[in-house]
Amino acid sequence: MYKATFYFFLLIISITNAQNIIEKDIETTVSDVTVFLDGAQIQRNKSVYLEKGIYNLKFTKLSPYIQEKSITLGAENGNLTILSINNQIGFEESGEKPSDLQKLELELKQLEKELTIEQTHLEIVHEDIAFLKENRNLNGKNEALSISNLKAASDFFNSELTALKLKEIERYNTITELNKEITVLRNRINEFSRTHDYNLSEILVKIENKTATEVKFTLNYLVKNASWYPSYDLKASEGNDFINITHKANVRQDTKIDWKDVNLKFSSSNPNISGTPPTLKTYYLDYNLPPPSYNDINEVSGVVYDENGTPLPGVNILIENTSIGTSTDFDGKYTLSIPNKSKRIVFSYIGYQTLYKEVNNNVINAHMQVDNQALDEVVVVGYGNKKIKNQLSGAVKGVEITDDQVVKTTPEVYSVRNTSINFHIDKPYSIASDNKNNTIEMTTNEIKSNFYYQSTPKLLEEVFLIAEINDWIKYDLLDGEANIFYENTYVGKTVLELNSQSDTLDISFGRDQNINIHRKRNKNLKSKKFLGSNVEELVGWTTTIKNNKNKPISLKLIDQIPVSNRKEIEVEVTKSSNGKINHQTGEVQWDLTIKPNKSEDIDLNYNITYPKNTAVYIE
Repeated sequence: MYKATFYFFLLIISITNAQNIIEKDIETTVSDVTVFLDGAQIQRNKSVYLEKGIYNLKFTKLSPYIQEKSITLGAENGNLTILSINNQIGFEESGEKPSDLQKLELELKQLEKELTIEQTHLEIVHEDIAFLKENRNLNGKNEALSISNLKAASDFFNSELTALKLKEIERYNTITELNKEITVLRNRINEFSRTHDYNLSEILVKIENKTATEVKFTLNYLVKNASWYPSYDLKASEGNDFINITHKANVRQDTKIDWKDVNLKFSSSNPNISGTPPTLKTYYLDYNLPPPSYNDINEVSGVVYDENGTPLPGVNILIENTSIGTSTDFDGKYTLSIPNKSKRIVFSYIGYQTLYKEVNNNVINAHMQVDNQALDEVVVVGYGNKKIKNQLSGAVKGVEITDDQVVKTTPEVYSVRNTSINFHIDKPYSIASDNKNNTIEMTTNEIKSNFYYQSTPKLLEEVFLIAEINDWIKYDLLDGEANIFYENTYVGKTVLELNSQSDTLDISFGRDQNINIHRKRNKNLKSKKFLGSNVEELVGWTTTIKNNKNKPISLKLIDQIPVSNRKEIEVEVTKSSNGKINHQTGEVQWDLTIKPNKSEDIDLNYNITYPKNTAVYIE
């Protein structure tokens, strides 16, 4: 009896100790932020004294846009065992949801319940219709069906089917109306969440602490609703072989948490005309094949609207699969330079569905739709019991968990092309959660350059000033728009495209109006004659360059001849003014030096021979 009483007493003590879980709220501060092209990684720190025991730690006042699988928790000086990690939505003031939000959610639940009932009724109607159709053959195996019975059966079938079809229409109409009401209500809940700063997140961590000590916690996680894109200021002047490149980050965030004095890092993961020179397409010659058309789009502009047709300021706009981007102004307007061969533009905005638009016009307007996917109130991530000395960790890509440390396997950075580059800002920086654009200067470089001029008059009778940079890879540049300044004057925009494997980078500094260029057809060489079973056409082009500057210029002139796809179609160059001909692509290039205040004519003549009674389009 004594032994049984003793064991019962021990059991009571054990149960009491097991239930003695210490609740502790921890309010951390943001210390480090790494902003990606889409999203950001947040690091928070806090030192807390913990006695020995089991704790429910609640890290409070966090962004509601945490990606739960990215949560990691480091702990220095502690001997801890992780039991569980949860992420949930919390509320700053009372710990409860506001009554207005609770009312909206109750209405939503009621509508969703009614929708489920209507969908069930509709399924029953569909089953009744299917049953009726399966049993409409009333002709028995051993009994002939009389005309009167057939008529009665037909009337019954038609009457029942009509009634069921009408019920089906009624259920469909009701479901449609309920879906509309649910959509409106979800939009209101979304808007409520977006405009109220108390809708914050909490991370709940259950641990067992084996030694009383002061523990320094480091909390890391990824958040949505933050982004950046690079841009540049390019400055050059006449007679100076150096260009000044200022690399800037355009960052915005609306994570519901201000970043105050944080260590900031960025990771890559004419005002109205483009300063980007055009490029030629190969001119193939074949039957019924017209010359290439040129409708390349170098710049687009437009207005971005919300679902009600109201212009949206601050929408993030990127060329798909690049870091080239911009954002809408206060009136929802934007202008974006387009690199060659770009296919789609991506529009993203907090609380709205991401929108993709094909680059098929110089004017692209966009209508954003509200994202109806509500935030989950409680998100539980499965972890299991794992003993660690210095780290508590959730599951996150790019992180391996060991008994002693968290080893980062994602590359830290530096200058690897087509992967990622990190830019560290030297001093602490503050960025408010207001979705406004903040422009931060990252690096400035004086770079030695070789300047020359380039023109493709077949496409555009303009001359572009080009800066040629060697060993550009070492400057950690990314794709992006660039503002061009020449002689301290803003002359327009261009695009830095850095997907080339070449060690040389060409940057356009826009058009030079002091050099005139004109390409025209030589009428004296325009002729067609018949030679037996063939036709021969003579084509001649003359390009005139006038240098109005008081110094000589180096000019790269580009034109083309057609390329035959058939052996019976022949192209013979009769005059090229010493141009270099690429017979695979048909491109002809001249490297010219034009003296001050002088003109020079460049001729390109060729004969095209093809069979009679065939259609060959010649420009």
